[in-house]
Amino acid sequence: MQNKLLYIILVSLFLICLTGCQTDKDNEIKNSEVFIQPNDQMVRLNGKWDFYSNQLLLPDDIPKINHSAAQTMEVPGTWDIRNGYGTYHLIIHFPENRIGKPQALYLPKIYTANRLYIDEELVSEIGKIAMAEKGSVPFGKPSITYFNPSQKKVHVLLQVSNYYHRKTGITGSVYLGDPNNIEEKMKLKIFLEWFSIGALIAIGINQLNLYFNRRKDSVSLYFSLFCLLVGIRVLLVGDSYIFHIFPALRWDYAFKLNYIIVFLCIPLFIKYFSAIFPNEMRRTFLAISVVSSLICIPIVIFTTPIIFTNTVYILYLLLLLLIPYFLRVLIKAIIQKHEGAKVIGVFFAVLIATVINDILYNEQMIHTMLLMPIGLVAFCAAQSYLVYKKFSKAFEDVEILSSQLEITQKEIVFRLGEITETRSKETGNHVRRVAEYSQFLASKYGLQSDEIELVKLASPLHDIGKVAIPDSILNKPGKLTNEEFAIIKTHTEIGYQMLKHSNTKLMETAAIIAYTHHEKYDGTGYPRGLKKQEIPLYGRITTVSDVFDALSSKRTYKKSWEIKDIIEYFKCEKGKHFDPILVEIFLDNVNEFLRIKEKFKD
Repeated sequence: MQNKLLYIILVSLFLICLTGCQTDKDNEIKNSEVFIQPNDQMVRLNGKWDFYSNQLLLPDDIPKINHSAAQTMEVPGTWDIRNGYGTYHLIIHFPENRIGKPQALYLPKIYTANRLYIDEELVSEIGKIAMAEKGSVPFGKPSITYFNPSQKKVHVLLQVSNYYHRKTGITGSVYLGDPNNIEEKMKLKIFLEWFSIGALIAIGINQLNLYFNRRKDSVSLYFSLFCLLVGIRVLLVGDSYIFHIFPALRWDYAFKLNYIIVFLCIPLFIKYFSAIFPNEMRRTFLAISVVSSLICIPIVIFTTPIIFTNTVYILYLLLLLLIPYFLRVLIKAIIQKHEGAKVIGVFFAVLIATVINDILYNEQMIHTMLLMPIGLVAFCAAQSYLVYKKFSKAFEDVEILSSQLEITQKEIVFRLGEITETRSKETGNHVRRVAEYSQFLASKYGLQSDEIELVKLASPLHDIGKVAIPDSILNKPGKLTNEEFAIIKTHTEIGYQMLKHSNTKLMETAAIIAYTHHEKYDGTGYPRGLKKQEIPLYGRITTVSDVFDALSSKRTYKKSWEIKDIIEYFKCEKGKHFDPILVEIFLDNVNEFLRIKEKFKD
């Protein structure tokens, strides 16, 4: 299991490093122009683009405008104003070997509408561009546009408008290159996002199932809900796969759902942490954090995106307060050697690193990618490992307790049998010998191992009904009268009534043996006069064991028989008193019976 944990750690760190490392080339953009080199397979078009504020220029307008009037806008980057519109312009110079060859241009998610022209052709439109909020339709998702440059100099014109988000502009890297290279890069991104979605939802469902089977474990409940919500949120961010699943879903509704999930996850994570480390958490501080988070939800529901997106600063403040607090709790738990604290601590550090990355990425301070889903998968995998380790230990404890209980149960059965025999002034070894004889006969008869064990454990209770027989009759040294013998015979019915109400296999078998061990193969026995196969096999086996031990042992009313006389008796009673097959087994293995008798002699 430790190797599996190490594997999870290494895979998680590998994925985070893989996604966070930037290996793509940046081509220098000067005066809103970029020169593609013949060997460039994929480049980032990061740098200063021309930008025309409050203008929606068309390709025909480019030759007419005064380029010196253009602003320069950093890509990735945002405008100083939140509401408005404008046009980005970039000139791409292709080498000879790229003319007429397919190219791909990747645009990140741009808030909240954009229209792309390459040379004179409209090639892409996301949302609806407008000069006022009334005519605009917000939408945001990444896009890949394919084109074939017909000349060395290609104009890229990107119209952007925003009236709904606190950020306006191209907030991620723009990529240009061979379609295969662009698609491969996107495939990795798609794989990581769907891997995160699938892993988080699967872990969430699994943990929820654990909670439904063990409702006292609140850790599984809070953790499962947290995983499920984060898994759903990954559908809303990144490449916004939610719109592929629900094409008619409005962008602003999806955006609200994203923020609502974030502010629900904070209380759930706090409750989860509190459930794991209940003695280390301060309720007042946590209650304030939970309330602060939940207050943001009505703001998200009842205001427009351009307003409620500012609640992200409340989120940042909460994280700034909670992360050090959680670290303090973890350090304290590790010092106190709390079970699982080290594992949670390691993966919480990984999660914090990805959270910090995402905050810096969202604020345009670094240009990596969203890594928190991968960090969450690693953290959730670690928590799942701890949960299953806990359940595994619990099952081991149950197995140990069950084994101890079984041993105790067996001992009680033997003690009950011994107590019964003691009342009739016989030694407790009688029941042990009967058990050993019965086990041997059952084995030679060909029963399965579980049935053999069952006969051995149940047969000591064959005379349990004698506890209700008066001592004056039970221990009478002389011959019993007919009335006294009739009372003695009732011990089979009494024993059966004592044991039959149990629903355990052992007690059910003991009840059958107690009831039928005085039946005879020819039907002359008691209490019911059963014959041949009507008598349960367990009863027939115990009959042979009990009679052999009775004949070979000294009783208050008789001496022990010689072994030759016992053998002769069994031969005579074959098919009468005893099952013929069992008699043959006995006769073939008399020495084993004598060995058992000697081992457990009185």
